[in-house]
Amino acid sequence: MRVAVRSSNLSILRLRLNQGLMIVGAWTIVALISLTRHYMVEATQPMNEPFWKLFPIWLTCYYSWMLLTPAVFGMARRWPLAKNRWGRNLLIHIPLSLAFTAAAVFLSHAFYLLVKQHSEAGLGAYMLHVHFVSYLKHFPFYWTTLAVANMLASFRALREKERLAAQLELERSRLETSLRQAQLDALRMQLNPHFLFNTLQTISVLMMDDTHSANRMLVRLSDLLRSTLRSSVEAISPLSEELAFLRAYLEIEQIRFADRLRVQWNIDPSTEAALIPTLLLQPLVENSIRHGIARLATPGTITISSRSEDETLHLSVADTGPGLSQQQDDLGHGIGLTNTRKRLKQLYPEHEMEIIAGPAGGFEVRIAIPLAIQTPATAGELVAQ
Repeated sequence: MRVAVRSSNLSILRLRLNQGLMIVGAWTIVALISLTRHYMVEATQPMNEPFWKLFPIWLTCYYSWMLLTPAVFGMARRWPLAKNRWGRNLLIHIPLSLAFTAAAVFLSHAFYLLVKQHSEAGLGAYMLHVHFVSYLKHFPFYWTTLAVANMLASFRALREKERLAAQLELERSRLETSLRQAQLDALRMQLNPHFLFNTLQTISVLMMDDTHSANRMLVRLSDLLRSTLRSSVEAISPLSEELAFLRAYLEIEQIRFADRLRVQWNIDPSTEAALIPTLLLQPLVENSIRHGIARLATPGTITISSRSEDETLHLSVADTGPGLSQQQDDLGHGIGLTNTRKRLKQLYPEHEMEIIAGPAGGFEVRIAIPLAIQTPATAGELVAQ
C-alpha cells in the first residue's frame, strides 16, 4: 500500500515538474520573440546594450507573468469562459485582471532591480508612481493567459470525449462479439436437441420390431454423444472433425435404413483442414434423409462433397430422393436449414447457400464460404469478426 502511495506521489510530482518546465519554456520563448522583434524594429537606431545583456532585463517583464500563470489557470478553472457562463464570469475576470496586472508590475520591477543590482529602496517609490503605459503593457497578458487556459481546457475536454467515445466503441464491439457468440451458441444448441429428438424417435420405432438394431443404435448414439461432449464447443471446427461426426451420425441412420441408404464421399483431402461452422453438414444430411431417402422405396444415395477454388471452400450435400415438389415447399424453412442460414450469416458476411434440383433427381444444397485453414489463432479470429 505504501509503495502504491509513493508511486502515486512521484507521478504527481513528475507531472507538476513537467507543467512548470512548460510554463517557463513558454514565457522564455515569448520573451525571446518579443526582444527579437524589438531589435528588428529598432535596427535603424543604435542599441545601447548587446542582445545577450538585454535579454535578462527583458525576461523580468515576462517572468513576472510566469509566476502568476498557475494562479491565472486556477482562476480560469474556477470561472471558465464557457458558453453558458461566459457573461457572468467575464464580469468576475475584469477586477481580477486589474489585480493580477498590478501584481505583475510589482514583480516585474522587483526582478528588474535584482537584475540591475539596484537598491530595493526605490521599489515603493516606483509603485507609487507607476505610469499608465507600463500598466497597459502588462494588462493584455492576463487575458492572453486566460485565453490559453480556456483553450487548453477545451482541448482536454475534447480529448476526454474522444477517449470516452473510443472506450464506448470498444465496449460496444466487445458486446457485439459476445452477442454474436451467444447467438451462435444458441443456434448450435438448437441443432443438438433436434438431432437427438429424431434419433430417439427412430430408436423408439425400432424397439417395436427390431430390438437388436435399436440396441446397436443406442450404442452408436452413446458413442456419438460422448464424442460430442469431448469435442470443442467453439462455433467453428476443422472439416475433418465435422466429417468424423458425420460418419458416426450416418452409421446410426444406416442401421435404420439398412441397404436403402448409401453414402458417397467426394472429399478433397486438401480441404480437411479448412474451418467450417460446427455441425454445418449434419442438418443438411438429416434433411436429405428425411425429405429424400425416407421417401424412396428403393435404395438412395447421399453424396457429400468438398473442394476449394479461388480462396473459397465449396461444400455440397446431394441426394437421389424424389426431388423438390409442392409437398416439400417448406424444405428450406425447417429448423436445421433455417439455423444453418443464420449461422452462416453471423460468421460470414460474404457467403452463398442455395438449394437446387439434383441432376439425377433429389435435391442438392450448395454452400460457398471463404477458405480458412486451421491455425492456432484462426478460429478465434473468425468468430471475433
